[in-house]
Amino acid sequence: MAPDGERGARLRPARRALGGVPLHRPAERHVRRGGETLPGRDRRRAAALRRLGRTGHDEGHRCRAARIPGASLGEGLSVAAPYVFGVIPARGGSKGLPGKNLRRLGALSLIGHAIASAREATRLTRFVVSTDSDAIAEEARRHGAEVPFLRPAELASDEAGMIPVLQHAVRWLESTGARPDLIVTLQPTSPFRVGADIDRTIARAAETGADSAQTLSEASYHPYFMKTLDGDVTHALFEEGYRYVRRQDAPAVYQPSGAVYVTRYDVLMGQGRVLGKDNRGIVMDFAASVNIDTEWDFLLAELVLGQGRAPIPPSRR
Repeated sequence: MAPDGERGARLRPARRALGGVPLHRPAERHVRRGGETLPGRDRRRAAALRRLGRTGHDEGHRCRAARIPGASLGEGLSVAAPYVFGVIPARGGSKGLPGKNLRRLGALSLIGHAIASAREATRLTRFVVSTDSDAIAEEARRHGAEVPFLRPAELASDEAGMIPVLQHAVRWLESTGARPDLIVTLQPTSPFRVGADIDRTIARAAETGADSAQTLSEASYHPYFMKTLDGDVTHALFEEGYRYVRRQDAPAVYQPSGAVYVTRYDVLMGQGRVLGKDNRGIVMDFAASVNIDTEWDFLLAELVLGQGRAPIPPSRR
């Protein structure tokens, strides 16, 4: 028979440290507020008070080991982080701004900015560029992105929606044996997005358990003041808008910035949606939310960049 000390060591799990906190830290009972152990009589009194549902001045507490999200729990144990799959959709054709994904803004092309922001993020497990263009694929690889396939022609037309493009990328990932928990859409038309924007939006979806999350910016023009036309007769878009004369008095409203969309697997693949019923928003400022779809948008982006107001690292300016 093993000695008592050795036998006890076998029965007790090893006390490994986790971020400086022992995993199997014994409960510290009956501790004064000043940290001293209570004498036996006071311990008995404290226990009696607890049984009566009352507290006393010297009543103790249990001190538990801290929980550190995402940390390793020792050999063979860990807290699993979600598999977050990023998709940068960048087709070759664009009628609003021809060749926009390869167009240079500052130090990088638009596809280069998108890849740089994805590389800055810390919460993406993997990301790919989905394109039908050999030129975009070459530019993406030059910036260190993975382009494992060329998008089929039916997913590269003007009529092709974003959802089948994302589903196509996810099915490719599944063919490699991986299934993502969250899918992140990063459009190249948001050149001033940074990694922190991506991480914040992923965190909001992951930590709340929401169906989806997206970046927003405050609306540049309040919908309460918008009109529809019947011939030349105007009609308020929202009847309640008549109550407001000044923009400052109207409730704040937000529009999609287009920079980051985070979608749960079941919402995208099962429901065929990018935004679920429980959708959360991350607000970005105006400069970070510049979205390029037209020549005017590109001129605005150049102005923001030229004025030093683009919130991107110097290497991208």
